[in-house]
Amino acid sequence: LSGFAGVQQQLLHAGGVRVGHFRSASVIYGSTAMAVTLPAGPVFSTAFTYRQTRKWGATPVVASWQLAVSGVIAAATLASVGIAGAFAVGTRISPVTLVLSLAGLIAMFYGLRYVARNPSSIEAAGTWVLTRVNRMSGKPADTGFGLFDRVLAQLEAVELARRDAVAAIAWSAVHRVFDVACLGLACWAVGGS
Repeated sequence: LSGFAGVQQQLLHAGGVRVGHFRSASVIYGSTAMAVTLPAGPVFSTAFTYRQTRKWGATPVVASWQLAVSGVIAAATLASVGIAGAFAVGTRISPVTLVLSLAGLIAMFYGLRYVARNPSSIEAAGTWVLTRVNRMSGKPADTGFGLFDRVLAQLEAVELARRDAVAAIAWSAVHRVFDVACLGLACWAVGGS
């Protein structure tokens, strides 16, 4: 969980929010406890994390962006562990499945990176959608554009530098390696092979 706290810390750093590892870890431990113990725990966990990052000074867009990107990074490192595990135990993996999975991960990573570096690239798509929604709902043509511009401005404030991205991925890898170690030790403790 400390590794996942490092992911959160690096992503918030990219959004201009400075938070210590201990504070980040305390939120991760709290949100994880909520996720695994409460009915609808993941919903409460996400809301808790969002509120805490907002208290640390993250804008709504940066707080949401951090949650989304940390999920993508976690999924990518989990897929990497799965692929490595399949190769380690000699499981046959369909080359097509492997190539599609890796291509999807790479496309997601570079797509998010591109949007983070060029938030104006989504301006045309957002403008098109808002125009159509306003026309269909009978609202004035400029409804929602002020909010959309503010969201884009906040998104432009996020700069996921290569150093932050590599550090976030490394922290996520630490998180996953220790997940596997915990599983292995749990199996060993009960006499599993």
